[in-house]
Amino acid sequence: MKKIVELYDRLAIWLCSWRANRWLHFIAAEILCFAICALCGGLPGYGRGGAIAMGAGFTFLICLTKEIVDTDRTGAFDVLNLLFGFFGVLSGIILYAL
Repeated sequence: MKKIVELYDRLAIWLCSWRANRWLHFIAAEILCFAICALCGGLPGYGRGGAIAMGAGFTFLICLTKEIVDTDRTGAFDVLNLLFGFFGVLSGIILYAL
């Protein structure tokens, strides 16, 4: 577990040094939401609405968990990162719906 935390810390330091950190949240959430929607849409028993619900729910949960982990590391909850993740989820849903 300690090795995973070290790898996460190194990756987070590299990503947070990038000025466009919030845009990274947007793009990552968009791609993740679209991918989950596409995967769930191909499963039997999920319609288009179910795939969108799964994609949006899981992606937003991942964004929220990432911010909580960052809060434990830095001591500050960044609402703008979460907001950009939310807009990325919306964008991923729109891409899937097209």
